Amino acid sequence: MLFRMMVAAGCILLGLVTTPTLACLNDRDTLAEEAQGLPNVIQIVSGRFERNPPLYYQMRIKRLEADVAMSPQDLNDYDDIAVAYDRLGDDVDAIRWIERKKPLLAPWNVADTNLKEAWYRYFANCGTFHFHHWLKNGAAVSTIAEAKTARSMIASALEIKPDAHLGREKYQLRVMDWVINWKAGGSENYDLTATILEIGDREEAIKGLTGLVVLGNAWESVDIFAALAQIMHRDHRDIQVGYLCALRAKELYGQGKRSIVDASTDPADEIRKPMWPQQQKDDESTFARLRAEADRWQKARTDYMMARLSTGRHPDTDPTFWRDYHDDGPPVLQVSLSRRFWLAIGGQVGAVGLFALAAILMIPLYIGLKSALKARRRF
Repeated sequence: MLFRMMVAAGCILLGLVTTPTLACLNDRDTLAEEAQGLPNVIQIVSGRFERNPPLYYQMRIKRLEADVAMSPQDLNDYDDIAVAYDRLGDDVDAIRWIERKKPLLAPWNVADTNLKEAWYRYFANCGTFHFHHWLKNGAAVSTIAEAKTARSMIASALEIKPDAHLGREKYQLRVMDWVINWKAGGSENYDLTATILEIGDREEAIKGLTGLVVLGNAWESVDIFAALAQIMHRDHRDIQVGYLCALRAKELYGQGKRSIVDASTDPADEIRKPMWPQQQKDDESTFARLRAEADRWQKARTDYMMARLSTGRHPDTDPTFWRDYHDDGPPVLQVSLSRRFWLAIGGQVGAVGLFALAAILMIPLYIGLKSALKARRRF
């Protein structure tokens, strides 16, 4: 039986102009993506998930800013504009727009369910923007107060909606704590994997971290992919996918990306490789194939969008925008016969059980060899 390939993750469309951020955003695309269905781990590690070109967000900003000038009471417009600015890397304007929303909110009343979503989005988005701003400006200890303010806002959002984004937001908060503690001198908290597993089981942790890849573009985070690899290696059935995550971390490191907390080390160095050299070679070939296919898919999708965006068409206002778009679907991860045997046997009983089985199978051979030697001595 093939090992589990699918782990639910992700929830919104991403911009192509990005930096490695570790947080979730809330705009109109969030609900649309969750309703549509979430990408699996193989798609996420290869980069086959939806990211939008800058023009997509620029057009949204221009249209909604005009709408707000005419009708300033639509609270959702402020979220959409602010998130669009953040997607473009402009956290200053993102913060400016989300703060324009705050005075329009009625005082928080826990009994008023109508306020719940509006205040949740304010705290979640504003906290995310401030953390992004701090990271993009060097994540300096001298400005760590901004990171702590961001952390407090995300905590407030979680108090309002503990299960936001299907429970993933608590992992955002955990990663923020990990970064802040490290920057503040708590180097004993460097192990992100252990930090993540303290608040949830293995499956939940995988969903949380893969969610950060899609939600906050941890697609360019060495730390997140290294942690994913470590967590997946705790289950024999996910060793191959775990190694693919490690290869993504190595790819990022080779591109000059570094750990947020310790730029001098490569977190992927300590990740266990496949047991057999041929498996390692096969996995590296698979990763290259998946990455190449994902890049081709992303380019084709972007080309399709740009051909229409450049003529003034936009998915927000044009219901026919995607009518002519076609996607054959992602490639299937192939599993070799040797790996299937390991997954069926070793994955169930572990390495000790497998070697024990091998020892048992060797007993008849040993007895036969011993008998043959005795017979030979008689002559």
